[in-house]
Amino acid sequence: MSAISALSCATPVLKLRDAVIVEPALIPSCILAALIGFICSSSLRRMKINGSGSYSVSFFLFGCMMTSAMIVHCFCQNNKKLEIIFGILDGGLTSCVALSWLFNGLVDVRLVNERKTSAKLIAFLSYVAILAAYTYSVLFVANPAKYLIILYAGIIMFCCPAYVVCELLYLYRARSRC
Repeated sequence: MSAISALSCATPVLKLRDAVIVEPALIPSCILAALIGFICSSSLRRMKINGSGSYSVSFFLFGCMMTSAMIVHCFCQNNKKLEIIFGILDGGLTSCVALSWLFNGLVDVRLVNERKTSAKLIAFLSYVAILAAYTYSVLFVANPAKYLIILYAGIIMFCCPAYVVCELLYLYRARSRC
């Protein structure tokens, strides 16, 4: 027996009548994270400052992602169709959240005007394209792993550092105005 297999633990499972809940300890953290996403989204939506609309979308997508993550990881183990649907939503929304943070950075450095209909349309269509690509990869590609890695890790590894660069530029510009 290897050292790794000796250290591995069984996946916690909670059985309630006919329901099987896998990893029940994830539920409180997923609910709390989803609430943070939805509450912050609602609060930001009411603000009238530059970027509040795009950040509101990011937090809303985060709340949806955490809800789908809880469902797929805790409740869908015995239902393949639901596992596929919520798995696509979980992975797709994770990539959408990363892309939304890139949009936030571009709004912060004023390369994108979040109030323009064209910017909103581009963002929306980008999210739809990501979810469509996830759906297509899962449902119609024989071996979707490499596509899902690109959609998941590739988008995150590009968008998140790009957001950081935008924020550094934002801070540099703000500092030079002082």
